[in-house]
Amino acid sequence: MARETDGNSATTPGPVCDLDRLAHGMEARGIDGLVITTPKNATYLSGYNPTAPKADEPPGVAVVISRHDLQHPIYIGPDAFMSPFLDEPIWIEDLRAHQSGLIPVSAATERSEFYRFMPASRQDSGWVKRAGDTFAGSFTEAIRNAMQDLGLANGRVGYDDLRVGAKLAGSLADVTDAYSLMMFAREVKSIQEIEWLREATRVNQVAIERTVQSWGRGKTWKELVDTYHAEVTALGGWVSDPGGVFFANPVDGDPAVRLRVLSEDFVVQPGTNILFDCHGTKNQYCWDGGKTWMVEDEPSGMSGRIARATAEVMNEIQQLMRPGVRIGEIQEKSQRTFQQMGVPQSASVLTYFHGMGLSHTDVEALAMDDADPNWALGEGMVIAAHLLCPGDEKERCWIEEVFVVKEGGGEPLFTWGNDRLTNG
Repeated sequence: MARETDGNSATTPGPVCDLDRLAHGMEARGIDGLVITTPKNATYLSGYNPTAPKADEPPGVAVVISRHDLQHPIYIGPDAFMSPFLDEPIWIEDLRAHQSGLIPVSAATERSEFYRFMPASRQDSGWVKRAGDTFAGSFTEAIRNAMQDLGLANGRVGYDDLRVGAKLAGSLADVTDAYSLMMFAREVKSIQEIEWLREATRVNQVAIERTVQSWGRGKTWKELVDTYHAEVTALGGWVSDPGGVFFANPVDGDPAVRLRVLSEDFVVQPGTNILFDCHGTKNQYCWDGGKTWMVEDEPSGMSGRIARATAEVMNEIQQLMRPGVRIGEIQEKSQRTFQQMGVPQSASVLTYFHGMGLSHTDVEALAMDDADPNWALGEGMVIAAHLLCPGDEKERCWIEEVFVVKEGGGEPLFTWGNDRLTNG
C-alpha cells in the first residue's frame, strides 16, 4: 500500500506474517496480546531485516500486538536504530523509540535527544513526530507504554522471552510463554517467505556447484571450504562464524557420522565421496543442505547401489511430503526401501526432518521439549528432509532436499535432482 511517511510518498509492504494464523493461535491459548522481543520473531512480525553489526541481536527491539486490533501493532527500537525507516518503511505505522547507550547518561528523556538521529526536515510529521512524542527513557518503559495504549495492561499477554516477561509482570509465575505460539505461526509459510527460501536455496546450490567445479588435483578440503564461503558471499549470502559447512568428511574408513571441525584437512582425492551439507542465510531466511559429490568418478558396485537407493528413497520422500503424513511413517518407509534394495547398512540409515524459515526449527513441535517427536506435516510448511547412508569415504551417501509441503507431494526447492554431483 502507499501512504505518506514524513512528507514523502513511499510504498509500504504489507505484513509477511500470517496475521489470521497468529490470531487463531492467540485465541486458542486465551492470549490477548504479545510482547515479542527475540530477534527472529521480531523480524517475522515486523518485516524489518536489520543490517550488520546488530543483525545477530538487535538491542532493545520489540513488537507489541493485540489480538483485538491486529492491524495496529507497535514497533519499538533504540533511538539510533530508527533512521532506516525514513526511506524503507515497514507495514507497522506506530514506530516508537527508547533511549540507547549512545545518549549521555545525564541527558533528560526529551524528544530533542531522539531528534539527534533524525534529519531536521523530517522531525515535524509522520512517525518521526509521533516517536518523538512517545520517546521513552528505557526499553521497559516503552513496552509498558505500548501495552497501555493497546489496552493490554490488564489483559493476558504472552512473551517469547521469559526474562522480559518477568521484568514487566513482576514475577515469572505471572508470565505466559508465547514462544511455541510464534513457532506455530511461523511454521506455515507465506508466498513471499517461500520465495525468500527458494532464493536462499539457489545461493547454496550455485555455491556448491561452483565449489565442485573449482576442484583440481592437489586441492585440499580447507581450500574447497574457503571457495564455498567466497562463492556464497559473491551471491549475496551470509555464512555465520565459524563457517557454513556442516559435515566432516574423514578419510580414515570409519563410517561414524561426524561433524566438521576446523582442524579437518586432507588432499581431496579422485573417487572420494564428499558430503556437502551447508548452512547460511539470505534475507535472513535459511538455506540448508546439499548432497554427495563423487570426485572425478562415477558410482559403481556397492557404491552405485547405495547411490541408487539414496536417490530412490528421496523420490519416495518427496511423494510422502503431504499434509497429515507423520515423520515416523517416512522414516520406516526409507529404511524398508534401503533394505529391499540390498544396502547392507540399511539399519543405520538416518532420515530426519526439521522446519525451514527464519531458523532451522520453524515447526512448533520442534520448539517444545515435551512435543510428540512423531509430528505431522502441514500444508504450507517448508521442511528440510535429510537422508544419510553411513559408510567409508567410498560408500557414504547423502542427500538433503528442502520441500514445500503440498497435497500432491513435496515441491523441491533445489533444482539439481537426486543424483550425485560429479565433475568427471
